[in-house]
Amino acid sequence: MTIPHRTADFLRYFLERRLPRLRVAPPAEAAPYIYRTLVCETNLKMGLLSLASLAACAKRWPKIEMCVDESVSPDEVKRFYGVHGVPVDVWTPADVIGRMNANGEALLRRFAETFFWGRKTAWTFGMNESVPILYADLDILWFQDPWQGLDLQGVDSLLAAEDRYFSYNKELMTILSPEHLKLLLSPPPHCAGLYAVAPGFKLPDEVLQYISTRLDAVSPGYYYEDCSAIEQTCLGLATKLKGRGIPYDSVPTCPDDSTFLPSYHHRNWVAAHYAGPTRRQFWRDAWSLLK
Repeated sequence: MTIPHRTADFLRYFLERRLPRLRVAPPAEAAPYIYRTLVCETNLKMGLLSLASLAACAKRWPKIEMCVDESVSPDEVKRFYGVHGVPVDVWTPADVIGRMNANGEALLRRFAETFFWGRKTAWTFGMNESVPILYADLDILWFQDPWQGLDLQGVDSLLAAEDRYFSYNKELMTILSPEHLKLLLSPPPHCAGLYAVAPGFKLPDEVLQYISTRLDAVSPGYYYEDCSAIEQTCLGLATKLKGRGIPYDSVPTCPDDSTFLPSYHHRNWVAAHYAGPTRRQFWRDAWSLLK
């Protein structure tokens, strides 16, 4: 383990020791968008720091909605964030399925039931909301108000963060047409960790057809380690077909984690997504931002 990594682990320990005393003060005025994320028992604390960073820079506060997995109950999530001053609305997987049924979204319902990460796709693309949806994983820190920094008011289709890698699902890629495969693999790649969806936006028909073909080849409840890449592949192709990207220089995925210094210093970032290999940098930057 490198010295920067040891430092990050120490700062994580210190931040988590301080969390019981952390009180977040969101802006009083409501923002006209929904902020959604998936939550489990293991990322509750990280999520609190993520939302604290949002509160530190947001001028207006969105409706915060979280969807739980089987590791934590809705009441536990509401109680945890409520104690720290962050009211959240919590969805269960059954709630998502119920909305899909009500909206006539049979295919996205199957996607949600078959793949864990398909649930997120259904929750963000099958809801037919009247305001923009901003989806953000809980390993994200905010440095600017997303309403202004991402121009959420101007989103008319799909807006997705760029990635450093083509982290796509190989099995799904084998059924893409040569034209769509070439389009998907044209730079830059996109990441499903942060994206915005315009009111009423639907996934392109081509993407829905690929989802249908993939679902026909597996059994309900099919889950494997790389299943998140299926959702990311669908999002990547949808962005190339109907949306646009958020430049890496504005919202980096996997920012540099080789330094002791905060990675966001002297940079005009709106946010940063500290995905898997750079997760430790989240704790170094959170310590600098929120200490």
